[in-house]
Amino acid sequence: MPAKKQTKTEKKVAEAFHEVHANPPSTLGKNQTKGEREKQLTAIALSKARAEGADIPKPKKRGSKASY
Repeated sequence: MPAKKQTKTEKKVAEAFHEVHANPPSTLGKNQTKGEREKQLTAIALSKARAEGADIPKPKKRGSKASY
């Protein structure tokens, strides 16, 4: 069975993830836990992929707790 071809969006996301994980930005906090750091790296990578034109849905906006 042949390997599945990557779509343009998947390629852009993979490139962005590789770039961000190979060269982490200096804006990441030094005192973050590993989980917090990974979440922020993921957010930065997806943001870069969106800027390159990848078809990724925007993140959901979080409402305030007092809005009920």
